[in-house]
Amino acid sequence: TDSGGFAYWPGGSEVYEWAAVYAIHFLTEAAKKIELPDGLMGRSVKWLQAYLGSNYSNAYGDPSYILSTRAYAVYVLALNGEYRQAWINYLQDRYEGLDPSARIFLAGAEAVNAGNSKPLAVLDKKPLDLSVNNLHHRVSSLESAPRNQALKLMVWVAVDPMSETTNKLAWQV
Repeated sequence: TDSGGFAYWPGGSEVYEWAAVYAIHFLTEAAKKIELPDGLMGRSVKWLQAYLGSNYSNAYGDPSYILSTRAYAVYVLALNGEYRQAWINYLQDRYEGLDPSARIFLAGAEAVNAGNSKPLAVLDKKPLDLSVNNLHHRVSSLESAPRNQALKLMVWVAVDPMSETTNKLAWQV
């Protein structure tokens, strides 16, 4: 879209938040290997920043979806060198109410910012309930136990790709 986010359908004007964050994450990874069109990443990162600073949500009032999507945005911003301490604090204050994916993205953002895997230890201290009970949330953000296990692997690969934990997770996934 003109705002730097991404719509659900080509040519759409309304940003679909979760898909936009996902697309920007894809672009972040792609930019490591290929040259992207001028300004694309800059506009996309600005959209993520604006999204976190807004009250906008098309999540139909589903707080778990909103927090999970915003935690994902914080993680993608961290991958782009943009650490958002205020949002880290906001999410940490709501930790017990976060879905597994939001907890994984939060720990991942902290680990990327720290440049080491120490923040990921929280994921093992209290085992994650990787089940998802909210059908709308599962559908809108693809939340599932296998996906969440893959997300744990993803954040470990981003921070410490050669670790024993990464290897173990890779075999489990």
